[in-house]
Amino acid sequence: MCVNPALIVSVFIVASCGLAYELIMAALASYLLGDSVMQFSTVIGTYLFAMGVGSWLSRYIERNLIARFVQIELLVGVFGGFSAALLFLIYVWFTAPFKLVLYLAVFGVGLMVGLEIPLIMRIMKRDLSFKDVVSQVLTFDYLGALAVSILFPVLLVPHLGLVRSGLLFGLLNVLVAFWALWLFRVQLQHAVALKAQAVVAFVLLAIGFAAAGKFTTLAEAHLYADAIAGMLTALGDFSHGVFGSEPWKRIVYLGSGGLQGAARESALKVLELTAGKLAAFYDSPTGFRHGPKSLVDNETLVVVYISSHTYTRQYDLDLLAELRRDRQAMRVVAIAAESDAVIEAGPHILLPPARHFVDVELAFCFLMYAQTFALMQSLHMGNTPDTPSASGTVNRVVQGVIIHPWQA
Repeated sequence: MCVNPALIVSVFIVASCGLAYELIMAALASYLLGDSVMQFSTVIGTYLFAMGVGSWLSRYIERNLIARFVQIELLVGVFGGFSAALLFLIYVWFTAPFKLVLYLAVFGVGLMVGLEIPLIMRIMKRDLSFKDVVSQVLTFDYLGALAVSILFPVLLVPHLGLVRSGLLFGLLNVLVAFWALWLFRVQLQHAVALKAQAVVAFVLLAIGFAAAGKFTTLAEAHLYADAIAGMLTALGDFSHGVFGSEPWKRIVYLGSGGLQGAARESALKVLELTAGKLAAFYDSPTGFRHGPKSLVDNETLVVVYISSHTYTRQYDLDLLAELRRDRQAMRVVAIAAESDAVIEAGPHILLPPARHFVDVELAFCFLMYAQTFALMQSLHMGNTPDTPSASGTVNRVVQGVIIHPWQA
């Protein structure tokens, strides 16, 4: 006996969508709450538990299996598809306890996904022996999971984003429902009502997919607007109040991991806007000890970007305390998101109170201070910030670069 290949393809799509929702909600939680290890662990654990509950509850569905399967596909498509958008919306615009809503959404979608595979197996059981049902369903279930686990980080998130990816998989779930309506059109009763429900679900998801880009832009603007306004207000006259106005001859920016990139950009901006009159260097706190620390003297300003990562932060604070104890630098300034006794022991800048930021996000916040400082130094030295190089040999917009043809 054999089963319709279209039903096997449905298993593959259903499995793909199930894993996609799991990854999307875990990634979104990591993006909004930070601590990716904790978020992925708890979201995936809750999701798998909910799938187990859904599988157990499927035993109570005894009649109209095909109709129930279609309805569950539509529910999974709509709720799973809109899950990322709704969670983003709640986090940005509402005061509801986000974590509670997050795990309720994870559990709800996981529960519905857990109902799908047992129903498919019972439908296929009519045409196959039990061992063949289990073999084919699990084979294509795992293949679907493999496909999404590869496509999600490589193609979907970089090109579509989390919100639009969720809506895309929601549309796929609805297409499976349409497929089932056509495959079992003879056996189904009340097919007209099911088709109407499928059309409504498809239209809602299609509209959401088309508007996802604008929604994400609006939500992110609202998410960061208050924090950015607070930072700009908090800047004040920090050049003199925190950085000081001493006649330093060099500045060193230090940052770990992703913040080393911010340190590099900060040093570049000083060199660019002062036309090299103020020497600027960058390094990581651990790498700085291996030789580069020897360039610190009584004409050096040192700025340490403090990581938000619990482990990395310890090394940053150790070096900060060491530099202040050495008393070799003219001034050592710490920039951080969270306070600490070591930070407060000397000149420092703390970001305005906000949610926990991972280092990649902190980099953009810290750069605001670095760029403002570079601008002030440029003006202090009598440069015109838009054209700081009097000779014209250094351009803010890189000129004179020849783009040579690439040959692989």
